Amino acid sequence: MMEEIISISKSKLLQLRNAIDQYKNEIKKIKEVDLGS
Repeated sequence: MMEEIISISKSKLLQLRNAIDQYKNEIKKIKEVDLGS
């Protein structure tokens, strides 16, 4: 039972990390556009 919970939270953490990476990339793009104009 505990192993199931741990594996679920691990996949949740991976999803969260991916979401944060995407968010950071979007911010970089926006900043580059602002600087470019």
